Order: sequence, then structure tokens, then C-alpha cells
Amino acid sequence: MALPLSARYFSERTLLADRFLYLSPECFELTAREVEFPAADGTKLRGWFFPGEKDGTIVFCSGNSNNVSCHLEYVRMICETGHSVLAFDYRGFGRSDGVPDLRRVVDDVVSAVHYTREALAPSQPLGLFGMSMGASTALAAATRVAEGVIRSVVVESLSDFRDMLVGLFTRGAFGPLWVDRVTAPDGSVSQRDQLRFKSIRVVPWLARICARGAAPFYPFPAQRPRSFVRGLRNIPVFLIHGVYDALLPFEAAVELYEALPSDSKRLWLIPGAGHPQEASMSHRAEYCAQVADFFATTLNTDRLSGAGVRRSASAGGVTLTPVANGFPASLLTVVTQDSIVQRVVSQGASVEVERSDGDKLVTVLGTRTLAADGFPGAEQDPLSRRYRAGGYQTGFRQLVKAMNHMDFAAFDTAIEGFLRLPRAYPFDFLASVYCVRIAYASIVGVPGWPSVGPKVLGRTLERLLELWCAHECLPGEDIPESPAAWAKSQLERLTRGGAR
Repeated sequence: MALPLSARYFSERTLLADRFLYLSPECFELTAREVEFPAADGTKLRGWFFPGEKDGTIVFCSGNSNNVSCHLEYVRMICETGHSVLAFDYRGFGRSDGVPDLRRVVDDVVSAVHYTREALAPSQPLGLFGMSMGASTALAAATRVAEGVIRSVVVESLSDFRDMLVGLFTRGAFGPLWVDRVTAPDGSVSQRDQLRFKSIRVVPWLARICARGAAPFYPFPAQRPRSFVRGLRNIPVFLIHGVYDALLPFEAAVELYEALPSDSKRLWLIPGAGHPQEASMSHRAEYCAQVADFFATTLNTDRLSGAGVRRSASAGGVTLTPVANGFPASLLTVVTQDSIVQRVVSQGASVEVERSDGDKLVTVLGTRTLAADGFPGAEQDPLSRRYRAGGYQTGFRQLVKAMNHMDFAAFDTAIEGFLRLPRAYPFDFLASVYCVRIAYASIVGVPGWPSVGPKVLGRTLERLLELWCAHECLPGEDIPESPAAWAKSQLERLTRGGAR
């Protein structure tokens, strides 16, 4: 089906879909069945249904790239909550029919909700989970179905398109942006690292006018979450965002949290985590515990028992005291118009956080720690401990930065450094996904992506195979839909004189 010119232009540059099989339920020994259902216009959408032992089914909404099989690590974390999960592909992604279309992404989620309610779990409460683009998509979809159908929504790495443009026009990085200084739970202070794309700078008032005028031409109906917060007034929402998300700033989550009318809302700003899917590696145990706790309370209609916090402003700062809740520790977060300060405090303890003179206090958050290993420690979370301490986090962030800047020379250097680390899953898997994206964009000719030279392309494909084939759990070269089979065939064509 042909798209109108503007929808096609933005969809091709925003929705980086492909049809590879990155992971399958069998990779994790998960029980699942393949499902197929029609979108509102009849387009066939496909995915997997993972039955759980608890009441409640979660519809998973992925981001703007690859397809849902690339995000099964997140699906597996949701499955660990005990609830059933429907993970499906938007149109034009993975195994679903059609072509990628920004205008229809929210509609596809609504269709998935209707299918789940009618065919998969007719008597169960439903929830939504969305990441990156899927975050605002999930929130918008929750307001488009009958009241009471969606009982709760969890989203990670939310964005607001108009504010993204304002930040891009004024500072060269996606907005909203106001925090420059980050104080981590261990007391270390660092300047905010943000991906900068443009060198042109516009004064703020003009940037706001330009963004307001440009936003209506972007055909994504969920582009501004604050515009539909009234529809979420009776729906508990859990906002999750990595403090070190260099692509989509966490300020968008703070602003939406403040705007949400529901008193059953949570905001967890994860220290030391960046853009999805990093949280699945850096804070896996705590992430699973937080999501499980939220869905357990909201899908069963109990009131949320999130951590409270008492605060009192003083001349030099803010004094914080966690409300007694029976849990061993709390993550206390203070966000001002200049900085974010986070502390982990024991049950009943208090902490005093100093603020710079003149800083406007935006919000104070108290988030209970739930995982058995505490937070942010990782003594009983070896995967996260290894990711943070074994050099993988630094290497992964270098890959992310180079790819988002489309600096393929820097990516070539970063992946070479990553390969010096011991092979480990899922770190190698996510690094190889970035190799797939760069090689695929160059070979297929994705609009807006520059091509790489044959030498760099060949090295990227070779490194993809080295990372991928080190792990037997990943679909191998014998599976035609796998990235490994594709990379091998492209290398063979490249050696014969041209990849196509």
C-alpha cells in the first residue's frame, strides 16, 4: 500500500524496521505460541503470546527499529513477572504484513489490545508496556480504548517530539533539556553527556515557534504525550528513564509525571542507565522487581504502595526522609532546573541534598528498592555487575554514540575495542545488533543513512558474525531469517564484487 508523500518520508527515516529473526522464544526456553490478527484496516499483524501463571496480560510495544524479536530480552523480563505477554510486530516490521507507517502505529497497538481482550485473555485485566517510541505509543493507545480496559501502563524512555525539536534548535541535542550536572548515588558528580546533532543554534523563543509550526507535519499521533494526559486520569502509569540516556532526555519523563492527574503514578530515574536496551543489562534484577511490583498492584486494583518521601526545604538544600514502608532502602532523587542528585538511603534514614543558589526545585522522588540484592549494588545480579565492571558498559556506550552520530569510522574503532573484551551474552548480542543496523542501512540504502565503504562494510559484517556466532543460543547461519545467514551471504557477495 502506497503512503502519502509526507507519511512515507518521515516513516522511512524514523521507522528503521527489518524482518530478521534476532531471537525466538526457544532461545530462552519460553513457552509461546505464534499469533496472527488483523489491524483496523485488515493488515495482518503477527507476534507471540507468552502465557503466564498470574492474572493479567501485558501488551508489549517495541521501539522504532528492528522488530520485536530484537527486544525479546525485555519481553523475557516482563514474563518473569508471572503475567502473560503479547509481543507483536507493527505493520511492516518483522513478520507482520504491510509497510512501516508512523500514522498507524498507535492503531496497531489498539488492534493488539482488542485481540488480546477478545481472543487471548477475555476475562483478565490488561496492561501495556512501551519502550522508546513504544512508550508514547502505549500511552496514546491506552486512551483510545474503552475506559477500564487498560488497567496500567509501564513506559521506558519517553519523548515529546515538540520538545525534542526545541532542544535540537537551541542546543543541538534533543530536548527538553535543563539538567547539566548529575550527582550519582556514590557521590560522584559529572556533567551531562548528550548526543549533539546540529551546529545551528536558534534563540529559545524562535525555536519554540519553529517547533510548534513543524510538529503538525510529523505524522505520529502520539508525538506529544502531555496532550492526552486527561485520558490517563484513571490509569496508573509507571515512568522509567535512564539518567544517562544521551539520546532522549529524562526531563520528558519528569514533565509528564508532574502533569499526570492520577495519584497512582511512579517515576523511576535509573542511575547509571542509558537508552533502552541498556537497563536490561545494567539494572536487570531491580528492573524486573520494579515492573513486577507495579503490575502486581495495579492489575489487581490494589492501591500503589510506592515509596513516599517527606521533604523540607532549607536555606541550603532539601532534607529528605523516606516514609516507613518495610523495605530496606530507597532511592531518593532531587531534580532542579540545573542538576539531579540521587542518594540511596536505608530504611528510616534521612539525607540532606544541597542545591545551588537560585536553582528551582522541580520534583523530589522516593523510589523503593525491591530486588533482593539492594540497589544499586549487584552482588546477587552477576550479569549487571559484569556489565558495569567488566568494560562492557563503556564499550557499549561508545558504540551507541558512534551509531547515533552515524560516525562509522568511530563505530569501526569502537567495535574493534569491544571485541577485545571476553565474549558474553547479552552484551555481544546488542553490539551485533548495531553492526546489523549499520550494514543493513548501507546495503539496502535506508533513506537518511550514509553508506560505508566496502572495507569498513566487510569488517562490520565479519565482526557481526564473530559476535553472533560466539553464542549458540542465537539463531545460526542455518536459519535463513537470521542476521548471521544474511551477513554471511553479504560477505560472499562482497568478495565477488558488490553487495546488494
